[in-house]
Amino acid sequence: MNGQFCFFKWSRWVLLLLVLLLLGMLDVSRAEAAVEMSFSGKLVSGPACTINTQPVTIDFGRVDVDKLEAGISKLKLVDYTPVCKDYNNESLYAVKLMFGGARATWNYELPTSNSSVAVGMYDGNNRQFKVNTPVTITDLRNWPKLYVKLVKNGAVLKEGTFTAAGTITMTIE
Repeated sequence: MNGQFCFFKWSRWVLLLLVLLLLGMLDVSRAEAAVEMSFSGKLVSGPACTINTQPVTIDFGRVDVDKLEAGISKLKLVDYTPVCKDYNNESLYAVKLMFGGARATWNYELPTSNSSVAVGMYDGNNRQFKVNTPVTITDLRNWPKLYVKLVKNGAVLKEGTFTAAGTITMTIE
């Protein structure tokens, strides 16, 4: 009788647990929570800007070595033509110009075939455009005037002809 009593007592507890599970009073499953999410937005296009496709040629002509030695160099206007056909969402984009090419080993200008002189680019406020460093344009309706001038390195200038090549690149980010 003692064995029957234990079985009866044990089965009574199992039956009670089954009833509680069925009634949802005893939840042994893991608790979960969910939050609904929604997404929205608007796809837009940026300003449609281009830069002239014709090569720009600047001839410094004959440059007086003594004047260049003294740091006197004439600014030459760069005839570039940036054009924006529209200004859609211009505040969402960064439009940048970059004076690109090889960089002189002694400064941020464009080297020439004459190792004692380089070409520097500046805006109308005499701020330098460093080679391969983008500059953000803040007003697409008023592009900066760009100028170039010859810059000597610390060495004695060598007489002779010189050439250099670079690019102006516009990016819209």
